[in-house]
Amino acid sequence: MQAHAKSRARLGWWLMTYLLLAGCSLQADDSQAEALPAVITEPSAASTLELERTIATLLQMQKVTLAAGAFTQTPNLTLARLEHKDANGVLIMGRDYESPRIVQLLIKDGQCLLADEQGKQSPPLTHTRCKPAK
Repeated sequence: MQAHAKSRARLGWWLMTYLLLAGCSLQADDSQAEALPAVITEPSAASTLELERTIATLLQMQKVTLAAGAFTQTPNLTLARLEHKDANGVLIMGRDYESPRIVQLLIKDGQCLLADEQGKQSPPLTHTRCKPAK
């Protein structure tokens, strides 16, 4: 009976050691996979279209229109709704209480992705190439 208790204790010790080492290993992997602010390195029509579609999905908007140089100088982009205009292009006066939305381009594990101000992230972008921002 005493030999059985010793082998159980030894097994418990090995199991605890394994779990501790596995936990340290996982923690080290998480710190290496941290997403960093990024800028676009090769802007193209395909990357602009991908960014517009991904931002619209991320922010649950119908459509987003970006300039061709979006995210080329800074990793952050502030989006605001278009002002309402009449048929002649004259601004219609009214109040808009909606705050602008902020989107950030990130790079994680060599892949570009987008995140909103709450930290919700998009899947990796396939047509957009980026590098860490300075």
